[in-house]
Amino acid sequence: MVRVHDPLAKVPAYLISQRLTQCHSPEQAVQKVDAVIICTEWPLYQKIDWLYMKELMNKPYIFDGRNMLDAKQMISMGYDYYGVGNR
Repeated sequence: MVRVHDPLAKVPAYLISQRLTQCHSPEQAVQKVDAVIICTEWPLYQKIDWLYMKELMNKPYIFDGRNMLDAKQMISMGYDYYGVGNR
């Protein structure tokens, strides 16, 4: 199962299935997930309460494709954080 969230982009209806769900909020998107992949630099994602988000996840893995989060801060919160993108 893949859950996606973007405050503006909408997944075309023909792609929505039991394997892909578009969520209305970041909190909904991280429910019981094993990893978060950040692909965009929306300010919303920088302002998230990441401690709270960690409680919603199965495993605290973040792959930050934009290097938009502070790696030291995320690691200090208990995340397995991987900054894999360019800024």
